[in-house]
Amino acid sequence: MKRFISKINPEKVLLIKYEFWPNMLLALKEKSIPIYSISSIFIKNHYLFRWYGKWNLNIVKNSISHFFVQDQQSKKYLKKNKISNVTVVGDTRYDRVVEIAQSKKEIKLIKEFKGNNNLIVCGSTWPKDVELILHLAKSNPELKIIIAPHEMIHLKDLDFGLKLSMANKENISRHNIIIIDSIGLLSSLYQYGDVAYVGGGFNKGIHNTLEAISHGKAVIFGPKHKKFIEAVSLIERGYAKSIANKEELIKAYRHFINESFDSKIKTFCSKNSGASSKITTFLFS
Repeated sequence: MKRFISKINPEKVLLIKYEFWPNMLLALKEKSIPIYSISSIFIKNHYLFRWYGKWNLNIVKNSISHFFVQDQQSKKYLKKNKISNVTVVGDTRYDRVVEIAQSKKEIKLIKEFKGNNNLIVCGSTWPKDVELILHLAKSNPELKIIIAPHEMIHLKDLDFGLKLSMANKENISRHNIIIIDSIGLLSSLYQYGDVAYVGGGFNKGIHNTLEAISHGKAVIFGPKHKKFIEAVSLIERGYAKSIANKEELIKAYRHFINESFDSKIKTFCSKNSGASSKITTFLFS
């Protein structure tokens, strides 16, 4: 690590979220290079605060110049551990998704597919998510559905609906489900939905909810979401619902389809953006 630091010879070092590499920190500290922790999150049982993390905590405490944390709770736990060089700025990811939403692509075929029907955009889905979504389709025959699988390998299990690569003006009106069989479109697809479903909540954890809410869409996801502070925050404000089964998905969908949250959610995104400019102002002014 000393050779690595000597090679690149940085003026400043930014560590993102959970990256606290002790040997790197020691090597940087030895050369008096300032280190900043960006978008970090700390919870009560963070490994740095456990008995086996004390050695690392001392290195972190003595080497990092400033912490830019996502929430007040993180600041509170750092303060309990005698770390006071902390500023709450929020999550830089909000800045990125708001920027992406502002430069969204127009996908004319999807606009035609939706027509005057309600549309749910289901992003980063896994097989369990699809199972629930198909049940929702059966109970709402007029509902239009877009499914964008998390991995292209999941396409082999999706033997229904119309693949986007095969869609055209003639056949798109004859289908209620579109399968996205290419990458890079999901962030733009959310603009056409009335509600969004984000997959992963029945696996290791939900995927990116911020892309959906940047377009003002209420979000539905599975039960494994509690490690994601943005998801918890959305639920608390009524802009998202966690579901555990088919019946709860139907109930959540009907709740969100009957009430518009677009402007409130976009305002929420706007209020949470700006972390990047706060950090860069601090670092380079």
